[in-house]
Amino acid sequence: MTCKDGSFSKIIDYGVILDSEPRQDACRQSTLEKKDCNSFINDTNIEAAFTSTCIGTNDCFLTDVSQFINKGAPADCYLGDSKFFVQAACTYSPKELSKHRMEGLIISCMSVFMALFFICYVDYVKSKAKNDAVEWDIKLITAGDYTVELEIPQAMYDKFVSDIYDPDFGQSKATSFRNYLKKEIQRRLSAFPNLGYEEGVTDVRVA
Repeated sequence: MTCKDGSFSKIIDYGVILDSEPRQDACRQSTLEKKDCNSFINDTNIEAAFTSTCIGTNDCFLTDVSQFINKGAPADCYLGDSKFFVQAACTYSPKELSKHRMEGLIISCMSVFMALFFICYVDYVKSKAKNDAVEWDIKLITAGDYTVELEIPQAMYDKFVSDIYDPDFGQSKATSFRNYLKKEIQRRLSAFPNLGYEEGVTDVRVA
């Protein structure tokens, strides 16, 4: 028998699986349908053999199985393809348990560190992408980013022609209207408080 982890600490169950038993993979007497041979098992011999051979090891052999079956047992209990099974517990010693706990703690800490590193890295990539987007937008700024389209109604233009336009000034109506509109927008924007410019709006371009 072999313990993949830990070492043998105690025997749990054992029995005979007859060749005619429907379940050949049984590991508990309670799962066997044919239990006639189990009444002939020498409990003292098998427990003594297990204690002296297996306890404290992770690999052991129980030989001379006939010593585990008392005389008078039916021949099919130990002949043919009948099997003798033993179920045993594999446990960790306190030293092994402490070692595995330390390994588990190290693995857990590494997992937490990697998770935090991944979160920080993702946040860094997101922030860098935002900064790159702003920088890209600044480099590609066009007139359309700071241009306002102003709709001029016909009544507004007619009022300008009738009340403000002076043909003696030597400018066409369109040029005169554009200059007037520029000055008027500049004057009104400069009148707003808290614009951040003490001298007001100094330039407005009208296309």
